[in-house]
Amino acid sequence: MPSYRFCRPDDLTLIIRAINACYLRHYPDEPAMTEERLKEHMTLFHVRPGNCMVALERQQPVGVVVSTKRDYGVWIQALGCQPAFQRRGIATQLLEALVRKIAIQRAPLVTVEEPPLASTIITLSPDFLTVSSSPSTVLSFLPSVRLEASSLPGTT
Repeated sequence: MPSYRFCRPDDLTLIIRAINACYLRHYPDEPAMTEERLKEHMTLFHVRPGNCMVALERQQPVGVVVSTKRDYGVWIQALGCQPAFQRRGIATQLLEALVRKIAIQRAPLVTVEEPPLASTIITLSPDFLTVSSSPSTVLSFLPSVRLEASSLPGTT
């Protein structure tokens, strides 16, 4: 059974491994995450390790969620699981833990951005509100809404 934890500032290597193993593997045309790319991403999008969470099985990442605190709430940038660990509720556990943390921080809104060309990737409960739809669709919801992450990247 996986263990779940929010990351710390000294977990950059773990975050990189988790993103590559659990998220980017579902997007083979995307370049691998490196320390340089992660630091750039952290600067551009204000990503902090404490807003990242990993699921670990035998000290190996099997799930990851990367989010960013914004003035309006929280933006979920990446969510994924390794294929061998899909359909076990790992992504749901990661999102539920994130939502509990968000509720403590009193973030009023959570935004999930669907990658371009992935029209069926995000299927959340009907209570979710579509905010915009450009090359990608942005779904937003209140943190008090129950999550059903049946077909998020890495959960199918």
